[in-house]
Amino acid sequence: MFRHPLLIALSLLFLQSQAQADGLPYTTGEAGERAMNRDFLAIKISGAQIEEISKSGVISLDKQQLKKLRVYYPEFPATAGVASSTFNDNLERFEADVDVIWWYADEIRVPLLDFSGAEAAGMPSREPWCMIEDALVRIAPDGTPYRKGQKTTYRAILAAIDEAATKPVRYPNERPSLRVIVPPPHRHGWIELNRGVAKDILPENASTEANKAIPRIFEFLEAYAHARGLSLFKTW
Repeated sequence: MFRHPLLIALSLLFLQSQAQADGLPYTTGEAGERAMNRDFLAIKISGAQIEEISKSGVISLDKQQLKKLRVYYPEFPATAGVASSTFNDNLERFEADVDVIWWYADEIRVPLLDFSGAEAAGMPSREPWCMIEDALVRIAPDGTPYRKGQKTTYRAILAAIDEAATKPVRYPNERPSLRVIVPPPHRHGWIELNRGVAKDILPENASTEANKAIPRIFEFLEAYAHARGLSLFKTW
């Protein structure tokens, strides 16, 4: 069937914008399994970089990492905000932006955009996706909680929820919301949760395997907040 070239081009642009508007380029199945839906570059990260992301939502890339990335994106910044791969909703993306996705505890992934337009693809922001002061807590892959860039305890996080629950609301039926950044899973095997964290938040005999314990920690915080009239949401 004959189709005008201009209509074909417009259709392709529409499909590209639809794909970008639906969130970051990966899918999550019912069992929580994740899969990238485009080519990507995987970059292994160090313990110091894991801690940096956990504290601030930002990564400082080393020379070797930048060398790999700049083969594809010559303008890739040395510092970039990192999106957690445990949340992928409420993102409307209509431009060709390159993202840094925290995929495993020790790995980030950078999607490779097939971008041949007149303008270069947008590079990652140097700012975190969720500003430090906007998150109730950022949870590290070993369960360590960080609040406002500083290591804290879950007892302090519960106290912060209690404090938030006392603040006045504009409307009687309003349920204020709090945001939590949950880390991606460890790639292999049994990784023990931080011992201090396990003692602080987990009940006796609960699994201390980080990949199992961290979702339970989020569920506990969510239930605790809900009981005090607050909503708790995952975010980037």
